[in-house]
Amino acid sequence: MNPPSLGYVILYVHDVPASLAFYEKAFGLARRLFHDDHRKAYGELEATSSKSVPRCRKCWLAPFRGD
Repeated sequence: MNPPSLGYVILYVHDVPASLAFYEKAFGLARRLFHDDHRKAYGELEATSSKSVPRCRKCWLAPFRGD
């Protein structure tokens, strides 16, 4: 029997480009895409390349909209 897996994780962050760089360096995640449309940034990391997050396929980073 296979252990359960996590399909994706969404993180809301204050600085998408800096967060992408952090997760790439700290956990070895591969960047799939980065899109910035007038400060409405969105990033996606491919988590299957990491041994740190073996059961998660994708990690999305989106802007945090709180105060």
